[in-house]
Amino acid sequence: SGYQFLKDNCAQKYDIVTFTDDDTFLDLPNILKYSTTHLQSSEAAFRCLKGRPIDPTSAPYSGKYYVYPDIWPPSHIVPTYCNGQCSLLTRAAAEKIIDTALYTSRHEFRLEDFYFTGILRHKAGITNIKGRSKSQQSF
Repeated sequence: SGYQFLKDNCAQKYDIVTFTDDDTFLDLPNILKYSTTHLQSSEAAFRCLKGRPIDPTSAPYSGKYYVYPDIWPPSHIVPTYCNGQCSLLTRAAAEKIIDTALYTSRHEFRLEDFYFTGILRHKAGITNIKGRSKSQQSF
């Protein structure tokens, strides 16, 4: 995965990282400007670059992005997570996700955004997750 690549090849060589769908364009100068004014690489933080964090009251058990109830039972609390198009992480957050993933089984969980920016983020104790304000919508 991209997280494993970061660990193996980029340790301490980056301050921020984005995980982006293959059909998403990024305005890198705006992302760099935003990150230097709003984030510290030493603070574990996530930014949902496509709108606000998703904070559902229950897991999606129907529709295109559904989860199987036997993998995520209805009794489980759904952690806040970023929609999959693009998320921005500080180095501290990425390192915590990498470390947490090493001892967390994915159990065939198919929704990567829910898993990495929700489940693993929550398990790693990263509480700083935000979207962008209306004036920051052009990334």
